[in-house]
Parts: sequence; structure tokens; C-alpha cells
Amino acid sequence: MERGTVVVIVVDGLFIVMLILCSRWAKTGSQGAFLGGMIAYALDGVLLLLFSMWLDAAVHAYALWMIWQGYAAARELAQLQQAAQPGLSQPRLP
Repeated sequence: MERGTVVVIVVDGLFIVMLILCSRWAKTGSQGAFLGGMIAYALDGVLLLLFSMWLDAAVHAYALWMIWQGYAAARELAQLQQAAQPGLSQPRLP
């Protein structure tokens, strides 16, 4: 096996592990996991654009949009949970 092939396999493996971890953290409501995953996925999409892989880049763009939707929902859920906890929410003054 060529040395370049080993490097590609290792980098791809690390990327897959990172996305799996971001997925697990995102399921627990971690907003940072959503942002980290989006950044990594966007960088991968830029590489696809550099190599003129248009269809693959379009799939990445759609996936990024869906991840953004999940991030927005996680933010909204966190705000609702914070407002529902007595003593932690700020009173609204007129």
C-alpha cells in the first residue's frame, strides 16, 4: 500500500470519528457540536468545490442547511428549557 493511500485513510478515519462524536454531542443538545460539525463539513465542501465536484458539493450544501436547522432547533429548545426553570429565568419588566 502506498504511503499516500495510508495518509488518506487515516485522515478520512479521523474525520469520520469527529463527525460521529459531533453527532452524539448534538443529540444531547450541545450547540458547539453543531457548529464544529458544520465547520468541518463546510471545509470538506470547499475541497469538493476546488476539485470541481459540483454534485457532491451540492449534497454538502443541503446537508449543511439541514444541520443549521438542527442547530436552530437546539438553540430554541435550550431557551425554552431555561425559561421553564424557576429561579433561572430573568423577570420581564415593563
